[in-house]
Amino acid sequence: MRGSKATLLIAVLSVLTLSSGCSKHHGTNPSETVSPPVYKIRVAPHNLSGTGLTLQINNQDDLYLTPNQQSTFKNRYPDGTAYNITVVAQPTKPSQTCTVNNSSGIVQGRNVSLVAECTTNKYTVGGTVSGLNGQVVLRNRVFGQALEELPINSDGASHSQKISRMEMFT
Repeated sequence: MRGSKATLLIAVLSVLTLSSGCSKHHGTNPSETVSPPVYKIRVAPHNLSGTGLTLQINNQDDLYLTPNQQSTFKNRYPDGTAYNITVVAQPTKPSQTCTVNNSSGIVQGRNVSLVAECTTNKYTVGGTVSGLNGQVVLRNRVFGQALEELPINSDGASHSQKISRMEMFT
């Protein structure tokens, strides 16, 4: 009889141990702390072709964007958190200006997805030709390749042309 009482005691203790473990696992234990959900803030670039675009959220977490790739800030934010995203470095090669749509807001119980809108900067190149006998062609070269050409055919002519991806005008 002693063996069966010991077996019964072990069985009862096993059931109590399992059931107490289950209640903790399901979060019904009043002393258990449950963390609130946190959310991601992502930014997708649009028309980004340069390098070096750097964003910052709430003056602390940097995010480097590359063309055609959505990126996520490393920190996670609980519901109700205010965020403010600023551009701390604009892209170069080519020179671009980017802004983040809806750059300020409040996390509202879900992940936040934003867009960084980029435009390529254009510059005006101009001048007056004197002493020209024949024709000269000005070429805007980017990485050694001629992208834009401006033929000049007469002496005393004034010219101006908007160019974008400027590395060298020859």
